Amino acid sequence: MYTPTDNLYNFRDLGGLRRKNGGSTLYGAFARSNIIQNITPEQTKSLKQKGFRTIIDLRTPEELIKHPHALANHPDFKYINKKCDNWWRSEFFTVEESAMYYIMLLLLKDNIRGVLTALADAEGGTIFNCFAGKDRTGVTAALLLLIADVEDRDIIDDYAKTYTARWGDTPLEELLPTQRLIPLPENMELFLAMFRARWRNVEEYCHSIDLPREKLLTLRRKLTGSAD
Repeated sequence: MYTPTDNLYNFRDLGGLRRKNGGSTLYGAFARSNIIQNITPEQTKSLKQKGFRTIIDLRTPEELIKHPHALANHPDFKYINKKCDNWWRSEFFTVEESAMYYIMLLLLKDNIRGVLTALADAEGGTIFNCFAGKDRTGVTAALLLLIADVEDRDIIDDYAKTYTARWGDTPLEELLPTQRLIPLPENMELFLAMFRARWRNVEEYCHSIDLPREKLLTLRRKLTGSAD
């Protein structure tokens, strides 16, 4: 397990989460993170020792220019940009992320297919990020955990950890005037309900975006050690 630090404040491995049929997800397969803008040699060595070899950056090309990734040109990591466009951050969305995430799955199917394919094809352990590691990263993490058949409570808890990671113990009422996208547990709970109302399961969603079944099974094997 890797301990988050100030520069990797929203970094966490997706291992150790409970599966509905027993067992748990594997450590070292996938980790979610905020953007890595600075990293020490000791931290880089630690990531390598944990088996992480690939970085998948979900940000747009414009974001990459404004905020370069510290490992983009590192010889020991393969860096891949698979953008999830963020035009859907529109004024008409409410403070609840649930509807926005649902719209993202509906309208960005090519992007989501590209991201999941890149995650399936990646060599070694893979770190995926957007900027804060909250929304685009949060949806990607939720899809991976659905593929691994993780308990809903663990999916919700993993998502909600971003609140503390980013804002510590700051009360919600202090964030609401300035923050529109706050990772509250009830938002992921509602998102999962909306997801299942449209697609009965993650297999049906992956079929709807034309993700080859072998890619879905590869992701499940990486996460759990088995395609079951």
